[in-house]
Amino acid sequence: MSLTETLQLVTGELRNKTDILIEVNTTISTISDVLFYINIGLVVLGAGLCVLLFYFCNHKTSDSKLREFRLDKEKKKKATSKLLTAATAEQR
Repeated sequence: MSLTETLQLVTGELRNKTDILIEVNTTISTISDVLFYINIGLVVLGAGLCVLLFYFCNHKTSDSKLREFRLDKEKKKKATSKLLTAATAEQR
C-alpha cells in the first residue's frame, strides 16, 4: 500500500468519524433545546400555579364573609352585654 492510499484511507475514516460527531452534536443540541423549552414551560406553569394559589387563598366566598359578619355581630353583642353588666354593677 502506498503512502497516498494510506493517507486517503485515513482521511476517509476521519471524515466518517467527523460525520458521526456532527450527528451526535446535532442530537445533543436538539435535546438541549427541548430541555430548555421544558424548563421554561415548568417555570411558567409554576408561576401560574402560584398566582392561582394566591388568588384562591385570598379570595373569600360569600359564605365565609357572612360567617365573619355573624361572628363579628356576636362579638359585638357579647362586648355590649359585658359593658351593660359592668355599668349595672357600678350603679348598684
